[in-house]
Amino acid sequence: MRYRKRKWHELDLLCRAGVGIPLLAPAICRTLRDLIGADAVSLFWLDEQGMPAGVFHENAADSALDLFVNEYDRLFTGPSEINVSQIASRTGRPVGHLMNPTRDYYLSNTFNLLVRASGHFHTLDLRVDVDHRPRAVVMLFREQERPFVDQDAFHLAQALPYLRRAVEQRSADSAWERLDLNGYLLVDRSGTTLLKASAEVSRILKAYTIVGQNVCLTGQTTSPPALCRNSAVVSKPPRRSSSSLTRQ
Repeated sequence: MRYRKRKWHELDLLCRAGVGIPLLAPAICRTLRDLIGADAVSLFWLDEQGMPAGVFHENAADSALDLFVNEYDRLFTGPSEINVSQIASRTGRPVGHLMNPTRDYYLSNTFNLLVRASGHFHTLDLRVDVDHRPRAVVMLFREQERPFVDQDAFHLAQALPYLRRAVEQRSADSAWERLDLNGYLLVDRSGTTLLKASAEVSRILKAYTIVGQNVCLTGQTTSPPALCRNSAVVSKPPRRSSSSLTRQ
């Protein structure tokens, strides 16, 4: 009992940090795994329209995450798929939609290319709404011999106030900064060709697993993420002994 109380207190403190879900995701997943008793946890954060914007998974293979971030629309949005967007768009009970799925779920890309490919079988989900809009989805996983039960769903639902706070308290001028994650990309005028990248770039892009940015998680970075196409970065010729970059 004392251990669980300490873990809930830890989750409370984490979610008050004000740095946003992406930076807190590893610690939140680890704490929820200990609290509920799961083999692994994933956390998806959503944009203003309720679409996946990023994901952290504790032990998914890079190949599975690569499919999620780069092939989401093609593989996981069909009528037979029970995907993150569908879970986020449901109303009513926020927890446990995948505890007893229909048979179709076990034939879906979602299960076979993501869940089973990561060594899991049972899933317990939690939708996190803020101001009546879905902003995050948590998924806990267990092996086939250990199904989730109603008591697990009840305990996971207790995390809702903390997770809402983690979303709400993201401050644009937060003093928190990941000083160990600095990288530089040099792209052409169109933003589609990578001219030069520092050694840290691949590690940074993989760590954030940003959906829809064409970031390959199974190899080195050879092309810039899609966001570079929206910000024209122009290289000016050297002047004397220095060169500069200007953003227009």
